[in-house]
Amino acid sequence: MEKEISRRTLLCGVALMSAGISAATTPAIAATGVKILKNGKVEVTLKSNSALSKVGGVVRVDGVNGQSIALVRTTAAKTGYSAINLSCTHQGVTVQQSGNEWACVNGHGATYTLAGKNLIGPATKALKQLPIKVTASVVTIG
Repeated sequence: MEKEISRRTLLCGVALMSAGISAATTPAIAATGVKILKNGKVEVTLKSNSALSKVGGVVRVDGVNGQSIALVRTTAAKTGYSAINLSCTHQGVTVQQSGNEWACVNGHGATYTLAGKNLIGPATKALKQLPIKVTASVVTIG
């Protein structure tokens, strides 16, 4: 049996869906103000990457020793960042951001949290965390 919905219910539903879409995490953008140091470490200038000013913000650095890295703002604390290698731990495919997760869209469908924790297999390990050093103006990865 089909049930009719009121105009008000429909409009409320559309408003809630729109709010959910607009609240979704902005996809990772290419980091600017990046220096790759002679020792292989990567410096990301915070002032040049406004996405990192809020919790959940993500920037991406590609081409670091043939790999892609994400820098994620995990908390509002000065040291609240996480750097992860974006190679899937199952087959090595570079994962892509999908809302609040990383997904292996070109491979087998494994998903991870923005901080890299494994959510859905076939991968069984988290994305590799990279060491970081945080100052007021720069995050050094590696």
